[in-house]
Amino acid sequence: MKKALAVVLVVMLSVGSLFAASDARGASKEGSFGVGANLGTDLGVYLDWGMGMFDLDVIAGFYPGLFSKTIGVFGEVGANFAVVDFADVGDFAGSMPLSVGGAGLVAFQFGSIFDMSVEVLVPLKLEYTFPKVPVSLFLRLAPGLGLYNMVHDFDINFAFEGSIGATYNF
Repeated sequence: MKKALAVVLVVMLSVGSLFAASDARGASKEGSFGVGANLGTDLGVYLDWGMGMFDLDVIAGFYPGLFSKTIGVFGEVGANFAVVDFADVGDFAGSMPLSVGGAGLVAFQFGSIFDMSVEVLVPLKLEYTFPKVPVSLFLRLAPGLGLYNMVHDFDINFAFEGSIGATYNF
């Protein structure tokens, strides 16, 4: 029952994000490119391409096994659609969009065991871009579903990624 509810929630958030997309733009305007750091559940390089109505995000990095003698590497690709820009609502000097989207993640774990996992995530990102400097700070929370785990085969379970970060926008 819990797995079915998790699947329904992820599908609703994914489909809702497509219909909720507005004209609000993220910090990366159409044709721009941002590069930065992603710090949280995993550590990595964060790349952000402005595509007009959405931003294409790529994250690549590693995650240390804190309680085991393992290390993992991962890659994630996703699209974020801006839902609202709080600069239009409040009295902000810069841009502060809230976006939601969809992403896919593949991770490999090395150490005492070898493992591979595949996840589908629904990232929710709050971003602030400074008005006079092309730097953005962001908070990213991404609930989702773990679809495949090499050790447990096709065991659907709840997945979650969370991070803070910064990008320099060209």
